[in-house]
Amino acid sequence: MKKITSAPSLDRGTSWVWICGVAALIPYLSALFHCIRRLIHEPGHPGNLAIFRDAAIALAHGQDLYRSGSGDYIYPPLIAFLAQPLGWMSLHWAAILMLVVNLFVSLLTLKMIAEEMLLRLTGRATLLMILQVAMVAAWLSIDHIRTEFGEWETNIWMLLMFVLALRWSDRRPILAGIALGFAFNIKYLPIVFIPYLLIRRRWMMLGAFVISIFFWAMLPAISMGWSKNLAALSQSYSGIARLLGSHAVNTRSANVNPFTSDKSVSISSFVGRATALSESASMAIAAGIALLLLLFWAVFYRRNELKLIHWPQAFEQALQPYCALFGIEWLAILLMALMFSPYTNSAHLYLLLAINTGVAVLLIDGSANLKKWPLLAAALIMCLGTILPPGGGHFRHAELLWKQFGVCAWCMCVFFIALLWSGVKHVSGIPRLPQINK
Repeated sequence: MKKITSAPSLDRGTSWVWICGVAALIPYLSALFHCIRRLIHEPGHPGNLAIFRDAAIALAHGQDLYRSGSGDYIYPPLIAFLAQPLGWMSLHWAAILMLVVNLFVSLLTLKMIAEEMLLRLTGRATLLMILQVAMVAAWLSIDHIRTEFGEWETNIWMLLMFVLALRWSDRRPILAGIALGFAFNIKYLPIVFIPYLLIRRRWMMLGAFVISIFFWAMLPAISMGWSKNLAALSQSYSGIARLLGSHAVNTRSANVNPFTSDKSVSISSFVGRATALSESASMAIAAGIALLLLLFWAVFYRRNELKLIHWPQAFEQALQPYCALFGIEWLAILLMALMFSPYTNSAHLYLLLAINTGVAVLLIDGSANLKKWPLLAAALIMCLGTILPPGGGHFRHAELLWKQFGVCAWCMCVFFIALLWSGVKHVSGIPRLPQINK
């Protein structure tokens, strides 16, 4: 039985490889230019890096992370622990170092997710195909790449962990769970994968995920000591509890933005702003909308004669059509997490880069008997919905209306339905194939 491989191929000539490669780099070069210009004209303001560096210095000196610098550090202590080397250099050189590291990590992540989705959905991944997918995904995410780099944010590392977890899910489930546990200790978004892994009976991956949450959470105790590390975790978790409407929280909790902040583009925040209801009531309404989308999910599976619940054991899920479905579902879960999180700001939308690779694979795959225009239209709608209107100056009123009516959130809803419909339609036409050999 012939095995699927991912060996690079120049089957359409080196010229197209170079063209696609350079085109895929342009969004990153644009982001780099923006960052360098900012470092020159605003040398003391490299986005959120100053927050992480201040917290790292506070951690090294046994001080309160959540009162360091401007008091804007809201994350678990792991980031401050890992960022301690940045405290040994000036803020300017720390920014340059992290810019280089972030560029390398982001490009590596893009390459890995493009290859992974190609293998899962088409069974092959030549060099040209990888570059084509990377090019489309990067251009659909160009504004989010620029925002992420320009703010020196941590979503680059979140996406790397999500991609590694997907890549290792079949053959190295323990490592996949460890990657998710690491991501949880950067931001709490990976928690949405716990019920999904339960439904899909990925027991080893789920177990490693839960156990590694505690491992990564306790790691900063090496520098902080047990008591201070536990106190920092309490402050961090209390900030999330306060975001969700709990009042019985640590009075020194992390200074998180409110649930209804106009910086959040999620459906949950839109409902809270539009109805002026409590956090719990707003989340309940948002959960109802999420259930409606899950109903669409079930209908798509039933119409295409695919199993929604009763999947085989985890090792058999490396075979088609489950291998492809798992990839589509992984992206869909990540998109739903962004859509219904109690707080999703513009920087978090960098995670759409992974989802856009799935879109790119479905669009460029010539073997799929699939109408491409609905997915392309939905991808463009979401792309425009997340970057428009420009904001500031003459567009300030339009920007306020855009947020008031939650246009970005509803664009993501349209995109979710189109992605799921196209992905399921594509998978229903895939013959059963042998296990992927990575």
